[in-house]
Amino acid sequence: MTRKELFEKYHIREEHQTWEPVIDNWMSVEVYRAMHNGNLPSSDDTNYLWILEFHDKAIKDPVWFFGLPYHGSLFLTTRRMIYHYADKIIEVI
Repeated sequence: MTRKELFEKYHIREEHQTWEPVIDNWMSVEVYRAMHNGNLPSSDDTNYLWILEFHDKAIKDPVWFFGLPYHGSLFLTTRRMIYHYADKIIEVI
C-alpha cells in the first residue's frame, strides 16, 4: 500500500498534518488505552496498527465509539496519527 492509498482509504487530508500538542498528545494516549484495555503505552511498543484498528472500529461499532468520552477528538487525533505515522503504518501492513 502506498501513502496515497492509505490516505484515500482513511480519508486523510492535508489539514490532518497539523498536530495540536495540547489536544493530540493526550488524545493519542487515550486512543491507545481504548484499544489496549486501559493500559498505557510502553516505550518498547512500536506497533502502529492499533491506530487503524481504532479508526475502523469507530466506523463499524458506533455504539462503542459514541460511548467513549471525547469521541470526536479521539477520531480526529487518529486521522492526525495516520498522517503522522503513515510510513511506519505502511511498513507493517
